Amino acid sequence: MKKLLLIVLVLAICVLAFPQGVLADTATVNANIDTVTEFHATYDPVDQWALTMGTTDQSDVPIVITVQSNQGWDVNAWDSLDGAKPASTAGHMYEWDGDYVTAGSEMLDTALTIQKEDSTYASLGGAADKVKIADGEASATEFDQNSYLQQYTAAGEKSLLTTNYRIVLTVDITYR
Repeated sequence: MKKLLLIVLVLAICVLAFPQGVLADTATVNANIDTVTEFHATYDPVDQWALTMGTTDQSDVPIVITVQSNQGWDVNAWDSLDGAKPASTAGHMYEWDGDYVTAGSEMLDTALTIQKEDSTYASLGGAADKVKIADGEASATEFDQNSYLQQYTAAGEKSLLTTNYRIVLTVDITYR
């Protein structure tokens, strides 16, 4: 009986002291954060990228990467091989007309490249060949990087009139 009276008394004090409820806003509190504090990779899709035959063209808009973590991390990028895009085309822009064209399809000869943290460029591949574009250790300081894309188009590659070349990239973070 004493325990029940004590519990009722404690609840009554809580209700009087906290009229909105004892548990108000406690669902958003997390004292044990053991992974990333912040990770963003944003990119405005390129709808029209005019490629010049025989040159390397760079995207006008970068992929913006922001990381703040309390453990070591790597940011990776790869060709998502979305839809019915064949695995043999990993890293390459491939003919697209609302779906991947399979019969008589075209693919650019050179893989798309992405800028890494050290400002060099690496060719993209599939999920088995992820490109590490940035890495870091645990830090309260935010890490920011802009990664541009580059595409070399060889002289003589087919210019598509009724379809487009397409690639879908995935950028993610892994923790160490």
